[in-house]
Amino acid sequence: MPVPPDLAAEYRAAFARYMAGTGEEALERAYELGRGAVSEGVGVLDFAALHNEVLAERVRSATDGAGCAAMIERGSRFLLEALSPFEMTHRGFRDANAALRQLTESLEQRVAERTAELEAARMRAEQANRAKSEFLAVISHELRTPLNAVIGYVDLLEAGVGGPLTDAQRSRLARVRASALQLLELIEQILTFVQAETGREQVHVETVDLGSLAQEAAAPLKRAAEERGLTLEVRPPRPPVRVRTDPAKVLQILRNLLSNALKFTERGGIVVEAGRENAWMRFRVQDTGIGIAAEDLERVFEPFWQAEASTTRRHGGAGLGLSVARRLAQLLGGDITVESEPGTGTTFIVRLPAN
Repeated sequence: MPVPPDLAAEYRAAFARYMAGTGEEALERAYELGRGAVSEGVGVLDFAALHNEVLAERVRSATDGAGCAAMIERGSRFLLEALSPFEMTHRGFRDANAALRQLTESLEQRVAERTAELEAARMRAEQANRAKSEFLAVISHELRTPLNAVIGYVDLLEAGVGGPLTDAQRSRLARVRASALQLLELIEQILTFVQAETGREQVHVETVDLGSLAQEAAAPLKRAAEERGLTLEVRPPRPPVRVRTDPAKVLQILRNLLSNALKFTERGGIVVEAGRENAWMRFRVQDTGIGIAAEDLERVFEPFWQAEASTTRRHGGAGLGLSVARRLAQLLGGDITVESEPGTGTTFIVRLPAN
């Protein structure tokens, strides 16, 4: 006899509670439901088929093979309790064992199928990600070439190659140059992001002075800070410290952090401090900006995440700067951490191996 609808609904509810972790109480309910099935003349194979259907629904929601196996193992214990009343007779015992074997074989096949589906999905996702990275790399190179030409022509015009310029013309050219440089910086960020993501970014180690790196990183941004009424202070180590690292990547890390600080600081200033702690070089970039909420401290390093936030739309940017900075820091064997308090400011701490 098939399982009555009301008994099937009760079985589904009890099974859901057990899988949610309610424990022995749900197991006792499984036994009671089994007794109810026996008293109503439900066949053991029909009862096991109901369990197979209920468990299969959960298995389909699993995201990996291990999750499927864990669900099957926990669900089997529930079924054993529910089938216990059927084992009162020799025939019931045989039928219960047959049902369990049939259920195990069916679910093992489902696990194998689900695992194969997940593996195929993973491979498709990796292929799509590689295609995306290749596209970004190609388009970044293609955009950079004409943009460099625009900047070159601005240089020629400012040098008077086409004739004398009025103050108004020089002002307009300055705006063209600023916009072109901003776009070029964005393209460089995308290209670096893609290269780091695909493992094609190379490390070139040189002996450099920490203080000089900090000064060089801050120099291009000092004028922008002054125009906004902000201070930009560099605190080099005393005495000077020399280390072996990739200076180009360290410069990009610091400039990304400083640009981010400038973007979100409206009053006060920014301090970049360089130093050494045992086997590590350390840079601290501290601002008096709007700060970051505690729940977003790690999310700020996610690529493109800030581009969706209202504050970023107001301040500009694609949300790649901090992600690129952390990827480069990790490529060099270090990392970046962040401390912040909304309304007070933010401090990014860069730690890199001091070879």
